[in-house]
Order: sequence, then C-alpha cells, then structure tokens
Amino acid sequence: MTIYQFVGVDVAKDKFDVALEINKKLYQECFSNDKKGYRDFSKWLNKYTVQPWVCMEATGHYSELIADYLFSKQVRVSVVNPLQIKSFARAKLSRNKTDQLDAKLIAHYCEKMQPRTFITRSESHKELKDLTNLLDTLVDSTVKCDKLDNAA
Repeated sequence: MTIYQFVGVDVAKDKFDVALEINKKLYQECFSNDKKGYRDFSKWLNKYTVQPWVCMEATGHYSELIADYLFSKQVRVSVVNPLQIKSFARAKLSRNKTDQLDAKLIAHYCEKMQPRTFITRSESHKELKDLTNLLDTLVDSTVKCDKLDNAA
C-alpha cells in the first residue's frame, strides 16, 4: 500500500494557499497563482513530501492550470466539486472559514474520501471549452442588448 501525504489547496485568482499535516505538525504556505508560483509549490512539495496527493476544489480555469502543471510533473492530483468540500465541512461542524483553514479541510477531505484523480484534457478539448464559453458570453450579451432595445 502506498502512503500519501495529503496536500489541500485553496485556489483563488491571484494566489493559492496550501496545507499539509504530517505527524500532527501543520505546514502551510501561500503561492502566487502563476507559473512561478507553480514552480515554487513544486519545490515546496519536494521539500516536505515523498508521495504527495494534492487535492483542490474545481474553480474553473484557476484550478485547472495548477492541476495541469502538477499532472505534468506526475503528481497525483484530485479536483473536486466545491459542494463536496462544503458538505464535508458541515459534517465536521467546521464553522471558521479562511483560505488556510479551507486548504487544511481539503487535505483532510482527500485523506478520508480519496477522490478520483485528475486527468488533463487534450488541447483540442480545452480549445473547444474556451470556444463554448465565448459563445455563451456572446449569446448572453446579445440577449441583454435585445432586452434593452425592447425596453426602449
């Protein structure tokens, strides 16, 4: 059986907080949400872990970039639905909410629930998703313009 060190990541637009608990000692850090931050995080993982399992909430583009980077480095990654984390927090009666506490909670979720691992999407799939999002944005703006014209 492989022993993992479970790392929780709370992702935001400009930064991400990470938490890792080993032998009841908590290690936490904050990194910029860019390529430099990903490299720094990778170094941090190498310093504190042997077999990391990184888990984060699905936050669209922001979490996918980090997950893709870690996947390319052959780090085990899980990207989970935020509602699952929220339900897990409720079950643990967790009331406090900070980025660092969220990262710790996500690490505990990963350890207890062992969610499925992330598999990166192909470039064509990513491009198709971007085009679909653009189409949705254009349709929304057209509908809003039509409503404004009809109201006038």
